[in-house]
Amino acid sequence: MHMDYHSEDFLGLGNIKPLKKCFKHLLSKNSNESCGILIYKNDRYDYDYIELENLNKFYKDQFTARTSTFNKYYLSNRVISICHSHDTDSPEPSEIDIEISESLGLPSFILSTKTKESYLYYPSSYKPIPLSGRIFIPMFQDCMTFVKDFYEIELNIKLSKKIRNWSRSKNESNINLMKEINANFNLVNTKKLKLGDLMIFENNPSGLFHLGVVDSKGMLYHHGINLFPNSEFITASTADKVYKLYRYKDL
Repeated sequence: MHMDYHSEDFLGLGNIKPLKKCFKHLLSKNSNESCGILIYKNDRYDYDYIELENLNKFYKDQFTARTSTFNKYYLSNRVISICHSHDTDSPEPSEIDIEISESLGLPSFILSTKTKESYLYYPSSYKPIPLSGRIFIPMFQDCMTFVKDFYEIELNIKLSKKIRNWSRSKNESNINLMKEINANFNLVNTKKLKLGDLMIFENNPSGLFHLGVVDSKGMLYHHGINLFPNSEFITASTADKVYKLYRYKDL
């Protein structure tokens, strides 16, 4: 069975127990869609998955969560993402899914029990948390979503308008990533780096491409596995490790 790499004990991806709990719940056999939320714990240096009861017993392709449990975390700004399953179709968000995500300003993670594929949608109303000090959460707060948030915070560019699905699957993940990058960025070969230039590193233990971005000080700013985001000087050694360098088409 094809699964997203986040549901497995993948090499060095940090704390994935809440994600495994999420996947197990969303993939469980129910008479209607399963739903839940990923939340920050009180100290915000850890996270968890909370199952929500689906009160909608009439439509197999909809969910209605108990508001009291959701509001407890939403009103304290501790919800990382809404999560639910699609039992009858692909994981692509429906119009209702998008409306809910937009109204709450929260990303929507969808897992199809039929195809085992996933979708992570960021609405235009979503406001990213600060870049520094954020914990590492595979897919939700990793090197890819870090670049997305950097572009919005530092350059006022919403990459989520061009790239709709931020889920990263195990099979052909790098191929799918490069398709999106080539569609929205230009490959450059220059020593004159520019704010927002995208660096891609390929030799990683996970086998997944790692992304970093050039910040306003000309340093490499990135979010490594199971670390806080950090910036570092771009040395000759760093440059030698770069697989490809890209620049956003509108920069």
